Amino acid sequence: GCANVSDTLTYRYAPGVLMNNNEPLTVCDTSFYDAGGGTGVTGSSFTRTFTPASPGQKLKLTLYGLDLSNFATLFVFDGPFVTSPRITAVSNNSNGTTIQEFISSHESGILTIQFTSGSFITQGWYAGLTCHIPEVYRTVADGNWTSAATWERKAPGGNFVPALRSPQKGDDTVFVRHNVILSTSTPMDQVIVQEG
Repeated sequence: GCANVSDTLTYRYAPGVLMNNNEPLTVCDTSFYDAGGGTGVTGSSFTRTFTPASPGQKLKLTLYGLDLSNFATLFVFDGPFVTSPRITAVSNNSNGTTIQEFISSHESGILTIQFTSGSFITQGWYAGLTCHIPEVYRTVADGNWTSAATWERKAPGGNFVPALRSPQKGDDTVFVRHNVILSTSTPMDQVIVQEG
């Protein structure tokens, strides 16, 4: 037979970096929250510059959950300043738990993140800041750009292995050796199209 069992589910958020001031930080592998932390509210507008703690690596921002109000925006810049090229501007149109990743392609590996508060207070975001080792990608077959099956990857000093994801801006050189379909605008750099 069936039994009815109930239990309390408790969430615990890891300590991490808060977007609660304008001080630059050197980080690697940390949680990243709005000013309210894992369970608080967004707070005021701030800009922070994050430098990777591991030399030669690039910072990657991964947004796991987003709840922004009207007119609130989370800007991600590719370098040490808000005048660096903008990678994205995330607004309440992106609210939810769809994972979004943004990798620095700046030679320093730095990301600058700017939050501008909106028309009311919300839960903000929970994210991660990690150090990313740029990998070389190459196609292994015709296919969609966004399909990992189209690609293989190689870390510095390593051998090519099947890719776990498609290449992103911030990765090392991308070699396109097959017919690849790009159905949406995809910011990239260091792409080499080879004759097949």
